Formats: sequence, C-alpha cells, structure tokens
Amino acid sequence: MKTELELNAKIMAITMKIMEKHPELSELLNEMPITIPNVSNPDINIKLLEEYYESLDNILKHLAIIMPSHPRLDSNRQLDAPMLNFDLPSIVERIKQEEDWISGKHNAITLMKSDIMRIVLIAMHEGNEMEMHKTGGPLSLHIVEGKLTLATEKDSIILHKGNLLTLHENIKHTLTAIDETIILLTILHERNSQTKIV
Repeated sequence: MKTELELNAKIMAITMKIMEKHPELSELLNEMPITIPNVSNPDINIKLLEEYYESLDNILKHLAIIMPSHPRLDSNRQLDAPMLNFDLPSIVERIKQEEDWISGKHNAITLMKSDIMRIVLIAMHEGNEMEMHKTGGPLSLHIVEGKLTLATEKDSIILHKGNLLTLHENIKHTLTAIDETIILLTILHERNSQTKIV
C-alpha cells in the first residue's frame, strides 16, 4: 500500500511526463483536482489519489495508442548525403527518452542509409538480447559504451567499450548486453538488396 506522499510523487512525475510529451494538454491538466490534501480540500484520501493516478496513467496509455509519443529526432532528417555529421552523445540521450527505451526494450535509430551501406546506433539495457539473426552483408560493431556478448553458432566473444568487431555476411549471431551498451553498427550490402537490419 503506497503512502499519500508516494502517490503524490507518482502523480507529479506522470503529470510532468504528460505535459512534456503532450504540452497541448497542459490546460486540461490544470483543470484537474488538486492532489495534495489541504484545509480547503480535506477529503483527499489514498483511494482517491490511486484513482487519480490511474486516470492519468490511462490518459498516457491512450495517447501512446492514438498518436506518436515522440518525434523521431528529425522526421525529415537526411539519411544519405555527400557528408553527414552526428553528435552521438546527443543522439543517445534522445533515444533514451523514447518509449521503447523507457519500457525496457533496446532502441535504435538509423543514422545513414544508402544503396550499399547502413549505419545504425543501438542502445541496449543490461540483459537485453537480440535473438539469433543474420545480415546479407558484412558488418562491423563498434562498442561506444558498455559491454556485450556476441555469440555465433560456433563461437562467443565479449566485447568491451572501444572494441570493434567485423563479421562476414550470413553468419547467424546473438547479441546480449552485459551492461547498458551503446553500439554503432555498420552494414554493407549489395546495391538494391533487401537486407533486414536487427
């Protein structure tokens, strides 16, 4: 059973989350009842606070279904240009604010994509696993932060921050994050191939 203080903290946190992701609702939230008991509103109790929190949680879940919870960095960003420059720490920070990451899944964003190459930045929670898969072209994995295990059908290797691994095409492999890990994945593929990336 949560205390009034704990429930008020949860209500404050979810209210801030709604206002940050959906500022258009701030006026509606301001019209909702005050949550902290005071002289003018002495009847607030734990049951009412729990119901209020659940109503806010339902609003957030409903919004996640009917509209995107976040824009993807720049939805109009260029993926192929003569020169592209990336601030990786800022991109990592951004993808860690997205719903997949917050819900405990790994999250990824394609930085560059051309007919022959794709570069993807991947963030994995400790314990996240990418099940056995393969790519249609050779790849490189650069561990930007953290530590993970890469296992093929024959071998297994632990990769640490700063390690760079290369792998030929069509080699099945699994990735398992030992710590929270950031990976820069580069895949080469033949022009117009339909390579599926993670």
